[in-house]
Amino acid sequence: MQPTAARWWTFFGDPGRHDPFHDPTKDLLGETQVSIPSREQFELDVAERRSDLAHRAGPIDVEGELIRWTSRMDPGQVRGLYASMITVLRRPQPDQQRLLDALVAIAAGEVGGVVERPFITALYTARHPVNGGRTGGQRGPPIRSHIRARLRP
Repeated sequence: MQPTAARWWTFFGDPGRHDPFHDPTKDLLGETQVSIPSREQFELDVAERRSDLAHRAGPIDVEGELIRWTSRMDPGQVRGLYASMITVLRRPQPDQQRLLDALVAIAAGEVGGVVERPFITALYTARHPVNGGRTGGQRGPPIRSHIRARLRP
């Protein structure tokens, strides 16, 4: 079996889609809000990342794709997601709990108990050459399809 590799980043937001949960929470989160600037992010620049991987790391059959998806969370899941984010974890414990309680209240009240957030995953896959770069027609396993299937709701 030929060695394969995958690299991905998931952004908690999508610059191309409206995020209805961001509006009522942006002031609450202040400058620590994770957002994607208007310029294209490093990880989301598919052409450049494919080129970097192919020319700097040496794999073959480098593929890249942006997978846009929507996460649907209840208030408890909102708490769990935000409790794992560095923007919350770097705050003192009492502030973390107040912030998480406020996010849960918004999720339960203003957005009706179901939070839908647009996310985007940048996925890059490649195969490492064998025999000094001669692949002999061999293909690596379908890792890209496997990862895509896990990201689709």
